[in-house]
Order: sequence, then C-alpha cells, then structure tokens
Amino acid sequence: MAGTIAAAVIAAVAITATNDSHRRPGNPSTAATTAAVAGPDFIDSARTDSDPVTDKEFFSSPRITLDLHPYTRLAYQLDSSCAGFTGDLQAALSASRCRQLIRAVYLSEPDTSGRRVLAAAAVLVSDDRNTAQNAATLITAGKGGVPALPLPAGALPDATITSPTGDNSWRAAAVSGHYLIVLQLAYTDGSEGAATDPALSTARRDLSTLASEPISRRLLTGHGPR
Repeated sequence: MAGTIAAAVIAAVAITATNDSHRRPGNPSTAATTAAVAGPDFIDSARTDSDPVTDKEFFSSPRITLDLHPYTRLAYQLDSSCAGFTGDLQAALSASRCRQLIRAVYLSEPDTSGRRVLAAAAVLVSDDRNTAQNAATLITAGKGGVPALPLPAGALPDATITSPTGDNSWRAAAVSGHYLIVLQLAYTDGSEGAATDPALSTARRDLSTLASEPISRRLLTGHGPR
C-alpha cells in the first residue's frame, strides 16, 4: 500500500458544506435548545442514539458540490448487517458491535493535471464509541478494511482503477460518536499520489464533511430523521 492517512477525529458540530440539495430548513434557536437537552454524549452510544439510519440519510445526492468541488455518486447501498469486512476488523465488529453499514462511491472532477479521484465512502454504525475507535485504529494500521461497492458496468470506461482499494489507495478513518467514517481514495489513472496531493487531501476533507453532516444533525435534534 502506498500509504495510510490517519484522519483526526471529526467533531459533530455545524457543517459548512455547500450542499443545498440535502440541507433542511430549521429554526436555529429550537435546534440549539434541543442540542442542550440531548447532551454532547448523545451520539456516543446506540442506546441513546437509537433511531436506525434511514435510506439516503447519508450520501443522498447523486451529484454534490462541496466547497466548490463537484462530485458524482456512482454507487450507493445501505445494509442492515455488516458482513464482508477484512482482516482483524471482522472480529472487532462481530455480533451486535456493528449495527448498519452505509456505503457510496464518488468520482471527483479532473484536477489541474487531469487526474480524477475515485473515493469509496463508508459509515459504520457501531454499538458505542469504544468499538468505533478500536475499528478506526485497526483500519489506519492496515489490519482490516471495508469492501467498496462495485461500480455499475461502464461507469468508468477509460479508467485504470475502478475500485479504490488497491496498493495505490489512501485510507482515512475518523470517529464521530458511535459512528466510524472510512474513506478510501485512488486516482483513476492508477498513479500513486502522495498524502500531500491537493486532490487527495481535498476529496478526503470534502467527503468527511459530507459523511459527518447527518451525524451532526442527529446531535442537534436528539433523534434521527422524522
């Protein structure tokens, strides 16, 4: 593997993504009051944050622009089970430790050199923060991974890489309460890139923001979508 990027913990706070298509209007004063009632540890456990993730709560838009960077969603799936993990991650997330798995695959627009980033984004809904943190440690250490969704036939006809899980991929894993956000990124032309590449770091930041937004909304409202 070319390298592993350990992302910092993503705090569940207000999100600044410019994604009008999935923002919901609300009363700021009401949201603030609800957040105070829910408490900052509301999302730390599935016992308190007990509403199951609903279809399209995460990764709902087929096209999205984050901080002026457009992305196209090529695949999406919500699973009520968490099968298929590799390495030590299988044992770490066995039984009821993993409740749901949400996955999507996004493609960036070409950067200044013409390269495009293919990114597999996943959100694992675990039983509590400790489980999520343990899984994140395993992933960033290269001791397990989350399988990426297959792409529809013909989605990337000229690409050398059609799954961002090979030796040239870059990983990031971040914990937000009992949720684990996992990103795997690769250039579609097969070039390795580096951790400092603007295109890779930008896609990692943008998609982390996208995945964090529904978690932040749950913290603000004290429940899932209603």
